[in-house]
Amino acid sequence: MMGVSMNNHITMQIHSDKIKLRRFAMQLYFAGDLRRYVGKEIQMNYWRMQLHPDDAENAGYYANQSIAAGFIGLDFATEVGDLLSDAHQNILATQKDYVDFAKNMSVGDKVLIIVHHFPFAVVTVDGEYNYIRRTAPELGVWFRHFRRIKDTIYFSDFKTNAKSWEQYIMTDTISILRDTNSKSYRLIQEMTK
Repeated sequence: MMGVSMNNHITMQIHSDKIKLRRFAMQLYFAGDLRRYVGKEIQMNYWRMQLHPDDAENAGYYANQSIAAGFIGLDFATEVGDLLSDAHQNILATQKDYVDFAKNMSVGDKVLIIVHHFPFAVVTVDGEYNYIRRTAPELGVWFRHFRRIKDTIYFSDFKTNAKSWEQYIMTDTISILRDTNSKSYRLIQEMTK
């Protein structure tokens, strides 16, 4: 009797291992197909960004409001239209990096949100670029150019002793982090391990 029970257990274990192996093979297959479809290896970028209109005194409020609504975004003092169209030719030279938000940011990218020169949160981009002609208060955001986010990690939960916080001076609205040794880049890596 013991031999039959043991054989059944071994048979079930082999069946379970075959299912796991098939799932793993399918994941590899589809990952390979995705890379071929995209035409290049999938690469995640790191960014840093501030989330407030021309109202720096209330930066914490706007960052909280935007992240709670599930979005990050930006806007302009004057209407420039959809950043994926040619309308962005009229953007000031100091705001040319805003176009990167629409054209170069991708789903899966990580964004360090800065408030008053301190890290506030790291979020993961979870949606394509969107543009609306008029802000919609029901969305809970003030901007017309936005992306959906997920997986918010708040800095104050990551490093709970505020006395040990370092400043991350940021004077622009958005920038891609190209230097892998920069303080901002390393912080995103630490917070998303």
